[in-house]
Amino acid sequence: MNNKKIDYVIVISALFLIAGISTDNKVINIISFSILLISLLLKKFDFDIPIVKKKVKKTGKTNKTTSRKVNIDKIKYFRDDINNWLNEDKLEFADEYNYYENNVCANCGCVLDTKITSSKTCKFCNKKIVLRTNKITSKKLFLSEERAREYDHHDKKRSEILFFENIIAPRISIYEKYMNEFYRLKDKGYDPRNVVWPFIGYVGGEMDRMAYKEFMKIVNLPEKRMAEESFEIIRKFFLANTQYYIMAEIADYKEQKDIAMNLYADCAYRAVQITILDDLSNPFQELKVIDYMNNINIGKIFKFLKNNEYSIEDFKNNFIERRHPFILPQFSNEKSWEYVEEAINLYKRLDNNNR
Repeated sequence: MNNKKIDYVIVISALFLIAGISTDNKVINIISFSILLISLLLKKFDFDIPIVKKKVKKTGKTNKTTSRKVNIDKIKYFRDDINNWLNEDKLEFADEYNYYENNVCANCGCVLDTKITSSKTCKFCNKKIVLRTNKITSKKLFLSEERAREYDHHDKKRSEILFFENIIAPRISIYEKYMNEFYRLKDKGYDPRNVVWPFIGYVGGEMDRMAYKEFMKIVNLPEKRMAEESFEIIRKFFLANTQYYIMAEIADYKEQKDIAMNLYADCAYRAVQITILDDLSNPFQELKVIDYMNNINIGKIFKFLKNNEYSIEDFKNNFIERRHPFILPQFSNEKSWEYVEEAINLYKRLDNNNR
């Protein structure tokens, strides 16, 4: 490589020497001749031209292209890993029950002369035949009472894992930023039912923390600047609140009604405060009651209250008594509830009109 460089120097110095001779410039002639002579000597005795390397200050930062490729690979692995993890138990026990997809008594093995359409007693052994549907194949299963209890237990596990899959899988693009915490929790408790709840809580907390940190930087800005800077912050607050709504759904699914009630009330309170912030920081738009209704998720809260025999008054008491200041402490719990009440009244009117 260095010999090539010497050749380049020889050619260039020769060209400069010719140019100096043609223009009768003695300075160029002397310099060009000297460089040419030195280059020829170096080439003759096979010396290397020393290469001066520019010192690069180490900053600890990795090459951006390499880092991006590593991140893409990690994200792809994370997505594949989550899908595999959640699908592992989907088909569990499905093959085991294929044996019972026939018109045979699961207790004595006798072939039944009539097709069973519901659970009944076998006329040969007088033991009960329990009818179930294989959720994977949709075929009828004829089980003994003992095997039916086992099937129900396994099927409950499968149903729960599917429930948690429907929480994580559609939101992988959001959760991939937090994959390190996901793997930490997964190492501690492999079952999705033990991992998803703390993971969602962690993601919501991190989103909240980042949004609040950015919010504190703009809180004293003039209205116009605040409106310009607030859009992404408000989006992050809403995204964090979505995680808490998911936690409320999980608590409801696990029949932890009191925890679900507290979470739904907290989510509604936060939704009101975030929507007020959106309104205050953006004087160029006018938020209406329907915006509050949608942000509060009144329909989802109504469904929870109805299914668990709670009243609106129960929800109101929880909302007012247990909430702590969030981002707008100047709006009391009672004042915040007024927004919820307006949203509830609008929801009821719309619901009545649709009937």
